[in-house]
Amino acid sequence: MQITSSTAHPVSPSVDTGPQRVETEAGRFALAVAEPDGRPSVEDIFAKYDLNNISPREIDQLVDELRDNGHTDDVEMIMMLETRGERFMRHLRESVGVEAVANDYTTKFDLIGSIKTQIQFARAHGDPTEASEELLAMLERYDAQRDTQLRPSAGNASAENMVRAALV
Repeated sequence: MQITSSTAHPVSPSVDTGPQRVETEAGRFALAVAEPDGRPSVEDIFAKYDLNNISPREIDQLVDELRDNGHTDDVEMIMMLETRGERFMRHLRESVGVEAVANDYTTKFDLIGSIKTQIQFARAHGDPTEASEELLAMLERYDAQRDTQLRPSAGNASAENMVRAALV
C-alpha cells in the first residue's frame, strides 16, 4: 500500500520497520498505515466518527481509541480534541462553573463547522489561528477519507444488491 499527503512524497511500508510516518501539510507526523499487530490505523479510527455530527461523549471515545491504540504522536491535536469532549466540559462546569454545554453530552454538533467558526472569530479579533487551522486541515482530511470509505463502489453496490435479492 502506498500513502501520500498533499506535501509528502509517497511512502511504502517497510517489511521490518512497522508503520510508516508521513509528514502532514502542517509539518506534523501521523501514522500512515495499519499497524502490523492488527491495531486500527488513525484513519480507521477516524472513519468510525462523523465529524460533522458528533457529540462530546463521542469525541472522548475517539480520543480514547487513539490513545488505546498508541496513536499519540500529535499530542496537541489530541488535547485540542479533548477540549471539545465531555470530560473537559464536565471539568469546566464542576471546577469553575462554566456552562460549556447543557447537561446532555450526547447532543451532536458539527465539529468541523465549529472549528471554522472559531477560526473566523479569532481572525476577526486578531488572535492566532495556526493551531486551529492545523486541526481543521487534519479533521477535514480524515472526514474526506471517511466519506470515500463509506461511499459504495459500483462493485460493492452490485454485491450488496445480490445479497439483498438472495435474502428476499
